[in-house]
Amino acid sequence: MVRYDEAPSSIVVTSSHRDANLNDTESETRVMGMRARAGVKGLILGNTAEMIIHHCTSNVVVLR
Repeated sequence: MVRYDEAPSSIVVTSSHRDANLNDTESETRVMGMRARAGVKGLILGNTAEMIIHHCTSNVVVLR
């Protein structure tokens, strides 16, 4: 198993993408969750995840 040094991190919880200032920190990567949709719609990103990926200047990892 490979171990990495700890990196500084912070957690910001918002109820809407409108509450979050996407570019207010110097973070290199942002991690966010998404709700899985059923059927074919579940194969693509939701509106919020797509908006954040489009507007954020850092890397974004979307977890389902």
